[in-house]
Amino acid sequence: MDIEVLISDILQKLAEPSVRPISEIHVSDIANCLRRSYYSRKQPKKVDLVSAMRMKFGTTLHEYIQNELLKYGFSKEVRVVTDCKDFRIIATPDLIHEEKGIVVELKTTNSNLITPHENYVKQLKMYMRLLSDHITVTKGYIVVINRDSGYVRAFEVNEMFDFDYIYNRAKKLYECLINDTPPEPEYSNLCTWCPYRKECLEQLTCLTLDSFCNGD
Repeated sequence: MDIEVLISDILQKLAEPSVRPISEIHVSDIANCLRRSYYSRKQPKKVDLVSAMRMKFGTTLHEYIQNELLKYGFSKEVRVVTDCKDFRIIATPDLIHEEKGIVVELKTTNSNLITPHENYVKQLKMYMRLLSDHITVTKGYIVVINRDSGYVRAFEVNEMFDFDYIYNRAKKLYECLINDTPPEPEYSNLCTWCPYRKECLEQLTCLTLDSFCNGD
């Protein structure tokens, strides 16, 4: 037995993409750019091993914090499913405190954020709305943890989205997946680091050239 090869093979499994049924639309899919979510579902990619290991460290840290907060009345990763006609919207917030109506989303980063990323806020607002059908939600927190320094910052969120906004984004992504048609891009500073930037730009260039040649 070559222990180095064995462990290397085990680590490579961290980079394997997950595959889900098209009819399952997770909040994380619709809180991010729909075009990115489309490509990640249609053309799932292996992440590089360094990124996969960082995500695993982040998951381990999440689990440690979640388990410690169970002692204070929190529940972790309660799965809330909203059934729609052709698809299901699935919400799995990191932590909820049912008695106090608090929803918490944990995020690990390699920097000290002064303000939370827009997709973090959207994700929490969606969780809050979907959970409000089951408990009285009073507020939410995005808790950002620097995995290198241990810096912690909590951002309070007191608003939630209307259900129609959540439903319409989920419906749009579902229909695009069924029809093999990527949604239009939603430009942000995250585009620079998007793993599907190449595919996105190539398709946009083709569409632009087609329109030009057709006189549109």
